Amino acid sequence: MQKQKLDCQKEVIEILKVLMDKVKKEWSSNGNPFADTQILTDKVMTYEHNSDESKGWTGTRSNISEKPKDSNVVLLVTYDGVGYYYFSYCADFGSGMLTDKLQEELKKRFGDRFNIEHCNNWAFEVYDNEDLEC
Repeated sequence: MQKQKLDCQKEVIEILKVLMDKVKKEWSSNGNPFADTQILTDKVMTYEHNSDESKGWTGTRSNISEKPKDSNVVLLVTYDGVGYYYFSYCADFGSGMLTDKLQEELKKRFGDRFNIEHCNNWAFEVYDNEDLEC
């Protein structure tokens, strides 16, 4: 079963990389728009909530943490720079939101198995909704 999960993870990453490569071709002479993008398979986004003003900050802080063994997160994608315009829910630029295109491609390939959730304006996670074979 573990090998099947890794195969599915590789397929999801490959779909994402194909979408990113299409954008890179458009940018060919302007550098790599995803130079600051990381695709992490062993991390998840966690959140720290604080209402104690004595700590010097209040609100919610996002943190990248080790992925627990029972996590259904397939991958965490972090981005900055130009990647923000292609991934963030706060912007729509170029050929459109790659996260929307990624969700469409995942749905074509896997049905409703995978879901994308934006963690903040610099990261999103892809979740596995099922424990099935690819």
